[in-house]
Amino acid sequence: MGTVTVNSRFGDIDVKIAGDTPTLEEFFKIDDIKSNPQDYVSDTVIESYRSSLKGEDQAFDYATGIQDGKLRRMLGRADTRGDEEKVLKEAFGLLETEFTRDNRGRLALTPEGAQKFGIETDKNIIIDEQGFTRQDFSDLAGVGTTVAGGVTGAVLGTLVGGPVGGIIGAGLGGAGGKSVEEATEALQGVQAQEAEEIAKDIAVEGLISAAGEGVFAGLGKAFRVVSGTGKVGKGLPDERVKDILAAEKRGYLPSLGAIGAPSLVARQQSIAEKALGTSARLRKNHENIMKDLNWLKLKIYRRETLMGSVAQLVEQRTENPCVGGSIPSRAT
Repeated sequence: MGTVTVNSRFGDIDVKIAGDTPTLEEFFKIDDIKSNPQDYVSDTVIESYRSSLKGEDQAFDYATGIQDGKLRRMLGRADTRGDEEKVLKEAFGLLETEFTRDNRGRLALTPEGAQKFGIETDKNIIIDEQGFTRQDFSDLAGVGTTVAGGVTGAVLGTLVGGPVGGIIGAGLGGAGGKSVEEATEALQGVQAQEAEEIAKDIAVEGLISAAGEGVFAGLGKAFRVVSGTGKVGKGLPDERVKDILAAEKRGYLPSLGAIGAPSLVARQQSIAEKALGTSARLRKNHENIMKDLNWLKLKIYRRETLMGSVAQLVEQRTENPCVGGSIPSRAT
């Protein structure tokens, strides 16, 4: 009994072998581990590896989040780090030791801070969890007045003055909405910015709203040109469609060009994969190729072993039932 250690991106993976050297089947398993290490490690190990690629700190919990609507709404209105920290201190009574930030600057509560929101944990909890949850609506509610002001201004402005009126209305509406947000922070006692900074933020929001209204129609038209030149798969021969569906069933991911996507989009994917040297699609296809090759090698090995055994029996019966034949007992 021996052990072979395979070095993988998830760490070392130990493989038990029957003897001092691997048999052919054990060699195939080791080769498969090299190609598909994710099939031989736990989900926890995989998640830890993915977190490290994202630059996430293992001392932080990125999945749970703080599910307090009021906290999320007030932080959604905060414009600066100072505003965020003032919300935690003034509105919720947290001490500086009860909140922190990860290595990317995302706000989190320490275990002591999380206890004040009814959460028992041994990790720092990122307030805005990964993925989309119902509390993300609370985060968006913090900027809702700016968006609503911009949209309302654009509609009214368009009715009065056409496209130009829509741009002016969106700018005035966005600035007005931002003014309401800043006034709300001041009333709640969590405004940490100076008057000059507030005025600058209001002006910037007005310009963003106006610019957004001005380019919205153009962007919409460009999107239709890029993505609407034809349905994916249109014009492909039936046999090719069958091949694509069969490949997808086995886990392969065809390129956008192969499935008949618009040429501009397909070309963009091709250029990106060539520039980067790889992609999630190419890595997945490589993994499937290696699995199929290992399966094929094992099938060939078993067939040759069976044929060798049959030939051995035939020769023994032909020459002398009591004497071993000249053909080796194991096919090579």
